[in-house]
Order: sequence, then C-alpha cells, then structure tokens
Amino acid sequence: MTLPTLDQPTYELTLPSTKERIRYRPFLVKEEKILLMAQEGDDIGEQIESIKQIIRNCIISGNVRIETLSTFDIELLFIKIRSKSVGNFVELQYKHECSAENNEECQIPFRVDLDNVYIENQDNHTNKIELTDTVGIFMKYPDFKLLHKITTMDNFEEMLTVITKCIDVIYMGEETYSPSDYSDEEMLNFLENLSQEQFLKVSEFFDTMPQTAYDVEIKCKKCGYENKMMLKGISDFFV
Repeated sequence: MTLPTLDQPTYELTLPSTKERIRYRPFLVKEEKILLMAQEGDDIGEQIESIKQIIRNCIISGNVRIETLSTFDIELLFIKIRSKSVGNFVELQYKHECSAENNEECQIPFRVDLDNVYIENQDNHTNKIELTDTVGIFMKYPDFKLLHKITTMDNFEEMLTVITKCIDVIYMGEETYSPSDYSDEEMLNFLENLSQEQFLKVSEFFDTMPQTAYDVEIKCKKCGYENKMMLKGISDFFV
C-alpha cells in the first residue's frame, strides 16, 4: 500500500524584474536538508546553488528559468518561501557601544517581519547607459553567482570579464550588436577602451540596482540609544 501524500498550501508572487505571476509552495524537509548541508560549509558557491535549487523545487507554476532571474528576484523568492516555510519572523541583533555599560559592546535584539520585505528601487537607476550621443549599452541584471563575483573580486580584469556577461546589447545609432557574436577578448577590449567617466556610468548600474530591503527602528533600553536603518540584501536578513 502506498503511503499518503500530504497536500501543501500554495502562494502567489509577482517577480519584480519581469512582473510575471508565479505560484510556489513552502520548502519541505528535503529542501531544508539541502540548505542546512550548504550552511555547514564555508563555500559561498554551494550556498548560492542550494538557494537556487530550493527555489527551483518550490516553484510550481510559470515557465521560470532560475538561471535567468535577477539577484533581487531570487532574494525575494527565497525570503517569501522561507517565510511560508519556517515563519515570517526572524530574530536579529544590532551591536553598538552602550554608554550604560562603560562603552562596552551591547547587543540590541530586534525582529524582522519577512512578509514586509520590499524591493527598493532608486529613481536614477536605468539599464540604458548612454556612453556618447550615439553609442550606448543596454544592461541585464546579474544572477546571484555573478553578483557575488563582482562584489568579491580583487582582480580588476576578472571583474571586467564578469561585467561583460551583463551587457545585453550594444548600440550605435540604429545598429545593434549582440555580445554573443563576439569573443570574450573583444568584449573585454570594448570595456577597457571606455573612459573613466563612461565606466563610472556602467558601475552605477550595479550600485543602484533594485534590492530587497526592510526598514528597522531600534532602541537600547539601557542607554536610550536609537537608530533607524535599512536592511539590504539577503545576507542582512539571515546573518
């Protein structure tokens, strides 16, 4: 006799980057096992892949390719799945030097409601970068792994190589050029020939990208210290 299969609730979410409506379920014990095994190690790449695998397992509708989702799509999806799986509240602590404790470090507990996490959009953000009056670039959002490489690389040339992977289209007037038609060396050469001002525009695309955010107000009960801050990115919610 076959053992019974338990039905799981499903939920809806609109992907921030594409506005596609998808359905998902909470993660199960088998998905939690994937996450715990990845957290036991220090390999960031494995942790990223485990998050993507959990999301891949939990999406039950929509033609979604995890590999093409933006960083903030993946972050929001994981946060919402985690909220419905384990609970929407996360207990965190803020550290500061407390005057009531002879300037010793004090830890202020605070609670994050994952259901109230939102996508922060900056007004000056655009994926169209005008390098000259006639030449420009349309950028695409990096996935989780690419963004991690960009933010942790010490080698400037390696960083440029990764940035080339985020160029969607190059245009000159009415002509368009697809990066897939050119070698890595040619794309790297294109970036290396930008002026400092032009490269700064490319960098600004990454600096102003949408990201998951949550507003926090904290207060130390011992010394009265108060602070308002914004948590940004998935690492701030699960430190």
